[in-house]
Formats: sequence, C-alpha cells, structure tokens
Amino acid sequence: MEKLEIQFSLARTALMVGLQTLGAKPGQKILVPSFCCDVIYHPLTELGLEVVNYEVQENLTPDWDQLNSLNTDGVFGAVIIHYFGQPQDIERFRGFCQARNIYLIEDNAHGYGGSHNGKTLGMFGDIGISSPRKILKTSLGGALYIHERDYDSMLVRAVPRLSFLPNIINFIKFLVYRCKPIYKYLVFRKLRKYDYSDPYAFTGRAQNHTRLSFYESAFIASAEIDNIAKHRRKLWMDWRDYLTKQGLSPVFNDLGDNTCPWAIAFYCEDIDQKNFWIKWGLERRLPLFCWPSLPNDQILKKGAAFKKWQRMLCVALEDPPPLLEKDR
Repeated sequence: MEKLEIQFSLARTALMVGLQTLGAKPGQKILVPSFCCDVIYHPLTELGLEVVNYEVQENLTPDWDQLNSLNTDGVFGAVIIHYFGQPQDIERFRGFCQARNIYLIEDNAHGYGGSHNGKTLGMFGDIGISSPRKILKTSLGGALYIHERDYDSMLVRAVPRLSFLPNIINFIKFLVYRCKPIYKYLVFRKLRKYDYSDPYAFTGRAQNHTRLSFYESAFIASAEIDNIAKHRRKLWMDWRDYLTKQGLSPVFNDLGDNTCPWAIAFYCEDIDQKNFWIKWGLERRLPLFCWPSLPNDQILKKGAAFKKWQRMLCVALEDPPPLLEKDR
C-alpha cells in the first residue's frame, strides 16, 4: 500500500513529525550514519533522542560488520540515507530492522522523485522523508511519507503555517529561485566568501518548523518530475565522464535507472585538490561544492567521516560541464 505524502517547509520538520507519529520518546536511541549533514541532528535533539552512529564505507554503504555488532537495546529506529539519490540496499536494511524490532527511517532528501524497483524512494521505510526543494529549486519544501494508518492529523496541524511577513519574504525568495540569472548571481556572490577548508563554514542554523506554502506546494505538484529526473541523470553521466577524465574518482560508478540525483560526488586526493576544483567551478559559475556540513561530534572526532568530508567534491546537477579543454 502506498504511503501518504505530507508536505512541510523542510525535510527536518517532516522527520520530526514522522518520528513523533511512530511514538519516539526522549531517551531512546536512534542509529544514524556518521557521515551525514548536521541538520539531521536538529529534530533528533529536539525530541530528546540519543544518536548512535554507524560507519559507512568509501562507497557510502554501511560497514555491516560494525553495524551488526552494535547493541540495539533501547534503540528506536535506524536511519538509512540514499546519498545523492542513489538507493541503498533497502531489503538488507529492512531485514536488519525487522530482526531487531526497530523502525526503519528512510532519508531520501537527496533524491526526490526517484524510484527503485517501481516504488518511490522514501516509501520503503516505516516512515520516509524527502526534500523536493533540492531538486526543484524552491526556497522551501520537505515531504513526509507515512502509512495512512499511522497518519495523525493533530500532529500535522500542530505545525504552524508561515505567518504573514515570513510568507511574503519567502514568496520573494521563491520568485528569485525561479529567475535563474538572478539566482545564480546571488548564489555565486555568496559562495565566493566562504573558506572551504573550514568544516564549520556551512553549519546549518536552526529553523522554525512550518507547513509548506500553497504556492510552493502547487509548484511541486505540477513539476514534470520524470522529465526532470531524466535530465538530471544525463547531467550526472556527463559530469562523471568529464571529471573522471580529469583524474577524480566518482563515489558511484553507475546510477540507478530511475533515480533523480541531487548531485554527483567525487573523491579528491586531499582537501587542497577539492578546494582547487571548487575554485575552478566558482570562476566558471559552475556549482561545485563540499558536502556535508558534518555534526560537531564528527568534526571533533576527526575520524572516517571527517576524512571523507575533506576529500569529497560534489557537483550540483544544474549545468553541463564545459567543453573538454585543458582548464588546469
């Protein structure tokens, strides 16, 4: 049975409401990959959940030996992340959770509109989340996938709508996002100011939990997502071929047939090479960037997740690569 899709302003709000719907209680533990964006911690902290990390390998699949060795007493659920819209081994995760009687929480924030084996990514777990704003370039937009039997209208209505002034500001942002030349000018003007060697440069700030505006909801609903996904897959392959010829190693060599990738990721030799390519992109107004903004505990630990961050270069799938030439 297909799940309901409930829209919020952000995927982190969708995650919070989804966990509340499943009955998460303060003090319970939740398994989260160590290589993740810091903002996923925001709703978990708000709900009083204790994060227990599991490690991922170079190809961003779990270190199953380490994951299987974890003590799951007091664990509420496990988060699975479809990095950059590429599906994980969902059946194996599902078996892991069922064997331990814990919830499977599916994070498809990087791949809104993608599917796997004929089913929308985000709809395999007990709950799932996605982030249409990343794919469709809206200022806000998060989705919660949940079984109709678990749907709690009271929890959804408890999330307020944007008040008048924030709604006006957001509408202006929405219009800016729709005008690509203005949007790109403002984005690249901002991006040039960052220190890309600083792991705290893009730390996410806390934001209010709200429901999605009617105009963004209508825009998302009207999007021709299959065509958008096909175009993004083509850009993914073009960038894979381009940067592979420049000596970089793609995290994934191939892409799922019906995915809708947010970005393509590569490993560089070190942070200096990564920063070189980010600067190269800025000079050409091409969106190359670093991801993720790691949680503070992972930055301080300086373990495997931090080392991946130092080497990982991402390309937003908005523009094709330039004509092959000796750019370096």
